[in-house]
Amino acid sequence: MAIVTKVLGEFNGGLVRFEYDYDNNDLRVRAFRCVNNSTEAAYGQITRTSDGASHDLRFAPGTTQINIPTAPNQRVQLTLRPDGKLDGAELHLAWPYP
Repeated sequence: MAIVTKVLGEFNGGLVRFEYDYDNNDLRVRAFRCVNNSTEAAYGQITRTSDGASHDLRFAPGTTQINIPTAPNQRVQLTLRPDGKLDGAELHLAWPYP
């Protein structure tokens, strides 16, 4: 098992970067992160495709990491598809915060 980091998107010449970590063995997503080296907040919205539940996230300047639960009763079914896209969620990322 190795944890691999993948960049989802960048803004402002790379000062704001959204990324996630996944396990290259089972392809489960382990964490989402926003590295915000700007002076303005960034925005992320994640929607589960299984039930449409949506979560809006505001990321202040600095680094924010959201760890994904891995216990069987709390597991979020987000996996990486062979084409490199996330399976189980739709993402919308923006900067600066609207």
